[in-house]
Amino acid sequence: MLEALALLKFSLLGRAGPDQGLVISTRLYGELAGHRDGVADPEADLLARLGRRRILLLRSGARS
Repeated sequence: MLEALALLKFSLLGRAGPDQGLVISTRLYGELAGHRDGVADPEADLLARLGRRRILLLRSGARS
């Protein structure tokens, strides 16, 4: 259920949530200046600077 809600949120808002996994190269992380100090939500700030065009949603199923 939570996976479906996260997918719906991404589809509607066009942004991944800070609680989702992120795979990013060291070079790109450096270009974005990494996590900034002094912002209220560093993960959301990084995702905003990353931009939707650079985010690719990888599908996977939950296994128990």
